[in-house]
Amino acid sequence: MEAGIKLLRPGKSCWEVYRSIYNVFREAGYDKYFPHHAGHGIGLEGQEPPFFIPGSDDELRPGMVVTLEPGLYVPGKGGIGVENDFLVTEEEPMTINKFPLDL
Repeated sequence: MEAGIKLLRPGKSCWEVYRSIYNVFREAGYDKYFPHHAGHGIGLEGQEPPFFIPGSDDELRPGMVVTLEPGLYVPGKGGIGVENDFLVTEEEPMTINKFPLDL
């Protein structure tokens, strides 16, 4: 997650963000257990562009709301996925979900 967050900046390609997350798993020897995207845009649909997938030429712009949701799934053992939502800004990405919730 942290590797991807560092790249949530205007002008970065979604492929770069995906690759940064994938490389963390690869360096740890778990890349074969990372079978899907690393995240996507959030808006009117549950999943919409931009998509953090291999080869994506989607480019981040200020004002985009995205989720990063890397997950590892080991057959016969189980899996885990984490998801955080962000607003892409000219500065640092702004986390727009928080757990635990302050109610």
